Amino acid sequence: MKVKISELQGEALDRVVEECEQFVEDEFEPSENWADGGPIIEREWLDVTPWPNESDEDMRWQCKQHDSIDCVAFGPTPLVAAMRCYVA
Repeated sequence: MKVKISELQGEALDRVVEECEQFVEDEFEPSENWADGGPIIEREWLDVTPWPNESDEDMRWQCKQHDSIDCVAFGPTPLVAAMRCYVA
């Protein structure tokens, strides 16, 4: 089953990030836990900024990879936006 990256969230998004990180760890929740997602944001130079979109709750935050126009993702939280950008 194919799912759009822009629709990934929760455990499904965390599992895809885990695959990209090439390891399996219990309680790895990078889209919900700053201790898990923060290091990825720093390492990958992901820029997360508020994106005031009152009509679509899933687009409250924008994330871009620093110095890249190829990766832009949105999410309801900074971590969700960042992890969507990372797996893209």
